[in-house]
Amino acid sequence: MTESTSCQFIPSVEGARIASEFPFYILCKLFERLSCSQVMKKKKEALSAFIRNWVIRYENQIEKNSAIAAGVGSFYPVLRLLLPSYDYSRPAYGIGQSTMARICVKAFGLAPKGLSARTLLHFNNPKFSGKQDGRDLADCVFSVLADYCEAESDLTISGLHEQLDKIAYASKQEEKLEILTPFIRSLSALELKWFVRIVSLRELHLGLSTKTVLTCVHPAAPSIWNVTQDLCTVCQRIAGIIKTQPVEAKSSLSIAGHHVTLNAAYRPMLCMRANSALEVCIAYEKVFSGIADYCLCLEAKYDGERVQLHKSGDKYRYWSRSGREWSYSYGTEGNGTTGTLTPRLHVGGFSSDVSECVLDGEMFGFDTYTDTFITKATGFDVKRPYASGGSDLFLSKAELDNTARKAAIVPCYIVFDILHLNGEVGTLSKGV
Repeated sequence: MTESTSCQFIPSVEGARIASEFPFYILCKLFERLSCSQVMKKKKEALSAFIRNWVIRYENQIEKNSAIAAGVGSFYPVLRLLLPSYDYSRPAYGIGQSTMARICVKAFGLAPKGLSARTLLHFNNPKFSGKQDGRDLADCVFSVLADYCEAESDLTISGLHEQLDKIAYASKQEEKLEILTPFIRSLSALELKWFVRIVSLRELHLGLSTKTVLTCVHPAAPSIWNVTQDLCTVCQRIAGIIKTQPVEAKSSLSIAGHHVTLNAAYRPMLCMRANSALEVCIAYEKVFSGIADYCLCLEAKYDGERVQLHKSGDKYRYWSRSGREWSYSYGTEGNGTTGTLTPRLHVGGFSSDVSECVLDGEMFGFDTYTDTFITKATGFDVKRPYASGGSDLFLSKAELDNTARKAAIVPCYIVFDILHLNGEVGTLSKGV
């Protein structure tokens, strides 16, 4: 399959063909089976069998598709739920276990001081929850709310994703509560258990690594994931690779795995690891030879964040090393006024002949008062810059001074490499 054909395959659209009618309850049964099994081989067999059945259902619906492995590519809606911590297509839900416990108590009208409510609210306390190793809020929800929940719901996988989108994009906690209250009351106890895992823990605890899950989907998936860090891209590209063909022989994988694409996240190349303490000592001697016979070297730990910057005209996007997008924080519009970096960067950061580029670098906090980089000890988070909320009338002079100082700290981007420049494409091992 050509790369253009691969680009025409849209995992979310193709996956919705099955996900729109596939019960979430059946998927929860799979999660339960994987979680309870103690044998890795049986876990893999169960997941692989589920994927095969999904592919068969997809192929029975589609008479002809140009993608040679479209069935596994359509597994995208389920893959997002299997690996919730790596689903970067929607913002964070902002609902931790404690918040979810309070929502459950309110949604089911439990007496705040009753045993059921206290078990949920104090799920970390063995005195109330009878907590054992490995138990979390999801386990408590399943045992406590079983008598309050529906026997089984008609929720589909697509319906679940719609609700997750509403929760993620709700700007206020009150809005999230309005969405969650009727929704969780409509779920069965088993569905609610795994819903809590997806939203509040963003981890299913199935005893399967990311690599194992991806390998069960397609043998080429882990290699593509290691570079792109995007589940949608993984599913789009494996749709064009024959599943039974050896990974090394796939030219499509070579293209997908090593070349950088504008506005698509990738996994940056890291420094080479030292094989032994001796190598570190030898490198130290080379750097500091001649400075002194005996010296102690102390290096300040700066609060840096590995960031990839994608520029297309006056549009900007930023991704972390793990593939999480932070564009809303740094700014997406070069001619806009929002964002902590983009408006300043767009004005004088690039030559006028640079229309598009992909940069690999480190984002630091820079103190404009002292003209120095911020160290880790300051507690400044370059991804979430300081913002004063409320009225300054209620702040003391010391607090006002501290506010002004922190407001003077701005992001500063240090570029390591240029991986894409005006259509000229480099690779992760060799830049433009």
